Amino acid sequence: MSVNLIEILKNAVSDKTIETIGKEVGLEPAAVKSGVSAIVPTLLAGILGKNTATSAAPSWMDSLTGLMGNKQDEADLEGMNLTDMLGKGKDLLGNLFGNKTEEVSSAIAQTAGMQKEKAEKLLSMLTPLVLGYLAKWMKSKNWTFGNLVTNLLENKSNLVAALPTGLSAAHFFNTDIPKADVETPKINVEAPKVTVTESKVTPPMVEPPKSNNNWLKWLLWLLLLGLILWIILSRGCKSCQRESVVPTDSINVVDSMKAQTDTVVHFIKEDSNKSDN
Repeated sequence: MSVNLIEILKNAVSDKTIETIGKEVGLEPAAVKSGVSAIVPTLLAGILGKNTATSAAPSWMDSLTGLMGNKQDEADLEGMNLTDMLGKGKDLLGNLFGNKTEEVSSAIAQTAGMQKEKAEKLLSMLTPLVLGYLAKWMKSKNWTFGNLVTNLLENKSNLVAALPTGLSAAHFFNTDIPKADVETPKINVEAPKVTVTESKVTPPMVEPPKSNNNWLKWLLWLLLLGLILWIILSRGCKSCQRESVVPTDSINVVDSMKAQTDTVVHFIKEDSNKSDN
């Protein structure tokens, strides 16, 4: 069965230590206990997040040697300078969380129900106390740093579940969800080619209007023939005037033909004018 380091470290902080820290920070013992419950899994997550792929102990781990007192079953403050603890705590927090330290303090304040300034001070005091006890406990159990990382990996789900409100695995572990290399398919869209063919439009043949005056042509020919005949007859009559007198009937016939010709010509002109209009 895997060792539950969260419970071991929480139980190591004695009631006497909680009371002493509470007076120093200005918190009731119940608020300090709530803070311990939120801080312990956060510190372990910070250790695992920084050292997932290595079994070598970080340099800050060596600074914890001899930090705690002689008691093996609890994390006590006997013989420790609280001012020195605050400075040591800030250094350790910088190694574990870096620029996320303020975000961690806010999450602890929200979970434990305290002001952010008090949560920051509580975190700075408890960090060297808890990690110092962890180093002493590991030594008593002959654990290496590699054994610690292995244990935290085995209990990772429980560790993440115990984190304070506002913190998640994403704040500590960068390799939880591997990013898949997804290649975005390229879609080649070709614009349709539009061929414009010049169409030749042949204008419709317009037939000239059929004339209904074809009879006029024949009438003109007849009149022309009549006029030629009249001229011939007139010349014949003039040549015969010396020898004989032209009969009155012939003269009347010619006059009658001329009058009829004039009438026809006049009729043709009127009909042509009407056709033009």
